[in-house]
This record gives sequence, C-alpha cells and structure tokens, in this order.
Amino acid sequence: MRSTPLELVILVVVVVVIVMAVKSRRRGKADRHAEQAPDEAGSEQLAASVPTFKVVALGLPGSGKTVLLASMFHELDHLAPGRSFYLDATPEQRVALNGVYRTVSDTRREWPRSTRIAELTDYVFNCVALDDGGARHHLLDVVYLDYAGELLEHAPETGRSSFQELQGHIRSAQALLGLLDGQRILQLLRGEPAGHDYLQFELRSLLGLLQSARAPVQLVITKWDLVRGFGEPPDADDELRLDRVIGALMAFDHVRGLVYSSPNQLVRLIPVSAVGRGFAELREDGSVVKRSGGTVRPMNVDVPLCAVVPDLFRQVERTIDDETRRKLEESLRRSLKGRSMRVRAVDVLSGLGTFLNGSAGRALGAVFAGMMPGVVGVAATEVTRMFAEWAATPYERVADARELHEAEFGRYRAARERVLVQFDTAVRRLEAIMPNSELGRR
Repeated sequence: MRSTPLELVILVVVVVVIVMAVKSRRRGKADRHAEQAPDEAGSEQLAASVPTFKVVALGLPGSGKTVLLASMFHELDHLAPGRSFYLDATPEQRVALNGVYRTVSDTRREWPRSTRIAELTDYVFNCVALDDGGARHHLLDVVYLDYAGELLEHAPETGRSSFQELQGHIRSAQALLGLLDGQRILQLLRGEPAGHDYLQFELRSLLGLLQSARAPVQLVITKWDLVRGFGEPPDADDELRLDRVIGALMAFDHVRGLVYSSPNQLVRLIPVSAVGRGFAELREDGSVVKRSGGTVRPMNVDVPLCAVVPDLFRQVERTIDDETRRKLEESLRRSLKGRSMRVRAVDVLSGLGTFLNGSAGRALGAVFAGMMPGVVGVAATEVTRMFAEWAATPYERVADARELHEAEFGRYRAARERVLVQFDTAVRRLEAIMPNSELGRR
C-alpha cells in the first residue's frame, strides 16, 4: 500500500528523533553532564523541524466559521477511545473556543455572535500523539485564521488594512476554506431568488479570492443538517444530496472558474454540521432556532483539518514532472539497496539528502517554497522530505519489511501508525460516502 502524507509527516519527525537520540546516547557515555547538553540541543532542533501549515477560513457573515472551528476543536481537543492524538492550544484559546461551543450547545442561549470586521483570530493548534509508553510527541502545527465575514462585503469602505492583511495570508496559506452557508444553498435548491442572489452576487468576492490562491481549496457547506426538503427523493442519502448541490453550484460560471482555473489545483466540497441533525430547525420566517432538549452530534467537522496535508501533497504531486519523480524514486532505491532488513533511519535520510541536494530536489524544494513561503530553514527541508517519502512508491514496500532495532523507533512507529489510520480514515470516510466530493474529478 502506498504511504499517505499524514503517515509520513510523523515518519519524518520519527527519523530525526532517532538520529538525535542515537547521537545523544553515544556522547552520554563520557559523563552525565555531557549527556544532558545534547538532549537539550536535540529538543531545540526537533522543535525547529516541526512543520506549520496555515489554514485561512473565509465566509460571509452568518456562515458559521467560528461555530465550525469551536465544534472541530471540541471534537479533537482530547484523547478518546480509538484515537491516540489530540489538538492542543494555549489556555486562552482553549477557554475561548470552549466558551463558543458551550454557547452553541446550550439550547437556552442564542447562537454566538459573528466575528467583527476588525477581528482576526489566529489560532495555533499543536497535533500531539501518544506512543505505547504514554510519551507525547509533537507532530505538526496548524495555524487557523478565523476572519470577519464583513470583510468580503465592505472591504472598499471599512477594514482596508484588514483586507490587505487577508490577501497576504491567502497567498501564503497551505489550505483555503471557503464556507458556504447551507441555509442559503437550500434556498438555491428550492429555486428561491435569495438563493440565486447568494451564489450570483454575494459569493463572488469570496470565490474570486479563492481563485487567486495557489493552495488547495475546500468549499465547506455548513449547516448540512438543514439541506433537505428541496424536492429530493424521500430515500435520498448524502451522496445524492451532494450531487444535487454540485449540479446547482456548477451552473454558475464563477464556480466553474474556480474548479477549473488550474489543472493541478485541488478543490474539494465538504458538507459539515457543527450540531448535527435534530438539534436545530429552520422556521418559515427563515430563522434557525435550537430545539429544546436537543443534543449536539457534529458531522464531518474533523475532515477539513484532516484533509490539509493530504490535499497539499496531492496537489504538489500533480505539479512535479515525471523526471523529478523518477529521480526521487531512484534516490530512495539507492539508499535502501542491499540493506533489506537492516535499513537504518540515517540511511534513509542520506538517500533523501542526496536527492534534495541535486537539481531535481532543488526543483521540488522550489515548488514547496512557492506554496509554503512562511516555512523556512529546517522545517522547509522536513516538509520536502515528507513529500519525497510520500511520493516514492517503492518506499512503503521496503519500509514494511525493514527491521530497526532502536527501541525509540518502535514506539514512535506505533504512534505514527495509529494516528495515520485515525487521520486518514476521516478523509476516506467522506470520499467513501460521497465519492463526488472532489470537484473537477467527476
């Protein structure tokens, strides 16, 4: 089976840790004081190599950006049965997001207010995994920018500096989330003028900004629990509903322009519900109210985060030429040749180092430099290595057969494999239920 990007995010961190741990033990034989100094230096080096992926969320007022973020964090901020990773944040941001979630889930309270036009909240999430021994490993960071929706309506008159800052973040993002209000999509499906105007006029600025980006795009349909009762068959499932939505969206030229603007850009459609079916109801006057005694059951709220790294790597894979990929695979074959069951982590790094220092490696690095301009130095090299290992098809077959004797790697690998399954399952679950979710590949 081919390696997945999220598995190899963790693998690269594992490899670096092994090399530093082995060196530290060798130096530590001289005296105890000498043992501690390399450990401290190794920790600093490892921290510097943890990659950061920037996500920018855009949506008109009322589309549910902040509610989605709070629901996602509430879903993933703790260990749970069957899940060996969690998201960590600063105490201040944890309290703020939990406060939003509490407001959402309390049927006695109103919905949270929208983000104000001058507000940009920069959330930093650490992805942390546990190994078999209970040790915690910092795998990657996600910077999630929650922007005020009013910027997409009144940028020329107000919030000029905020709008310019937003454009800068879009250019440097590794994933763009464009939130589409499910309630307005329902209006479109029902043939109501308000739904047509929403797509034809109100979303033009948002879709235009997304089209100007190089990063993968996720069109996230919020309030998916409300998207029903538009004339679909009584036994319609989510795949059929999504197919009807896709047909309605693709009738607009600026939506088609976004989907087909680049042959390599990945555009995914993800229906989510921060509260799940039965918690809220849509009244005839257009208001959405909480049902007394309703229970929150989120749907797909983890998918946008889980798809960030896989979608980025898939898009890069579409971009690189066959010659670069061939040289990449050859470099790994050379590093693994003749070692079979005794492949060491340093051997793998050596083979990748040879590739990365060559012309093809520099070309691949340039692609990532363009897509991840804020990631530099050691972290930039590690991201390129992640992709190199992910794209090299022979690697997984050899990796499955190898026997590494370092005890540290065994624990890291076990943690990596668990997180791989749990992250990748979220994305594949969506694709299994809704195989039409990647637009432009139908």
